Amino acid sequence: MPITYINIASTTLSSNQATITFNSIPSTYTDLVLRWSARTNRSGWPYDQFSLRLNNVTTVNNYSYTQLNASSTSAGTSRGANTSDIVHVAATAVTATTNAFSSGEIYIPNYTSATSKPMTMFTASESDSSTNWYITRTAGQFIPTSTISRIDFYPTFGASIIADSTFYLYGIKKN
Repeated sequence: MPITYINIASTTLSSNQATITFNSIPSTYTDLVLRWSARTNRSGWPYDQFSLRLNNVTTVNNYSYTQLNASSTSAGTSRGANTSDIVHVAATAVTATTNAFSSGEIYIPNYTSATSKPMTMFTASESDSSTNWYITRTAGQFIPTSTISRIDFYPTFGASIIADSTFYLYGIKKN
């Protein structure tokens, strides 16, 4: 059965922005995919982190995640249980090489059901060519009370997403 990606919304930032929000997501698809190429203005570190919040739910106990990560200097894991958002999606920060952006994807299956939502996230961040990089693979879970109709994506440590960052939200439709 063929699967079709339908662009629901996209944005390219013309100025720095604290949060990317996709509102009024239609419930006409089977799954959602969010893809991005982004960078933050966090200083003093070549990497930042993005957080994900769904339906503007901020209550603790609605999210959990497990992350595998690797960088040019180490590898590790992290876990967050009973959190108020999903964090640790790597991002390239302002102290990285000019014009280096992170790219990533979040896949949310069966988003129209009000049952527990597992999701996968992958991000690759480059900070200065071959000597500094960071990759994450995250499995997340969201416990909704209704269909997912809003996605907020923002830097974890209070920085802003910089101009020229791009975000694409796709609906997946099975033919």
